[in-house]
Amino acid sequence: MTRFGTFWSVTLSPHETSCLASFIKNGYEVVLYSFEEIRDLPDGVQRADARKIVDRSYLDRFITNRATNVAAFSDYFRYLMFLKTDLCWTDTDIFMLQGFEINPNDNFFVVEDGRNICNALLRIDGASPELKEIIEKTESILDKDVPWAAAQSFIGKTYRKKWREMAGSLKRPEEFMPIHYNEYYKFLLPEFADECADKCATAKTIHLYNNILDKIGVCKNLLPPDKSYLNHLFTSQGYASKFWGVYPAPVIRTLVDGWRMRNSGECLGAKAIIKQAIPSLNRTIRRNIWKYL
Repeated sequence: MTRFGTFWSVTLSPHETSCLASFIKNGYEVVLYSFEEIRDLPDGVQRADARKIVDRSYLDRFITNRATNVAAFSDYFRYLMFLKTDLCWTDTDIFMLQGFEINPNDNFFVVEDGRNICNALLRIDGASPELKEIIEKTESILDKDVPWAAAQSFIGKTYRKKWREMAGSLKRPEEFMPIHYNEYYKFLLPEFADECADKCATAKTIHLYNNILDKIGVCKNLLPPDKSYLNHLFTSQGYASKFWGVYPAPVIRTLVDGWRMRNSGECLGAKAIIKQAIPSLNRTIRRNIWKYL
């Protein structure tokens, strides 16, 4: 049976523990690597020392906007994990709905937005020359200030010219991430519960987009609102008791609307827009240049 591995560096919320527990409930082995002890691990999840994969000093060597980029380190970690183990990678915000198998000697890529490879659920053959190339490219950005998703982009860049050969390894997003990241809020709001249930009915996993929830300010210690898809999922699977309480739906709508306004600039005055325009333009230019390198 497929074995899964992941990395974590801070306290787990009920959101993450529920996702991890969903793999155990479906009969799978999960190894969570960390540099420190992790409390409240779900029963059945094995904790392992991350130093077995890479030295802790590398945690501070991935940089974006002059700050440590833990996400980029996590990308590097999973590449080395593939090299050293037969584990398949899962992010801690992947919830398993039904079992499936991944051959550790094969590649497993979930495609989104055309030809983008999402690395939240992933396996790269540990003996492949492509994995070695990806690791080398990732090590080339150590101690350099690079865009946020630079380490993740090396997968697509490495396989760019081999797309047709990869057909058997490419998985449809409808199977593993049926709700698009631009529609993350549909998991949280009651009015979209039926839509989510329909789209997720035959899916094997769903991606809950931790990074977006963190950015918009969702406290993952609270259950999403009553009658939302995610509330029903956590409750029906027996995980509701892990949470401290339940979000009122109007609060979630306010957080979602605020995030949309911040992204669109609607909540900014003219001076603030001008102040942000140049740094934003520079970031966009850097991302686009990096994308095509």
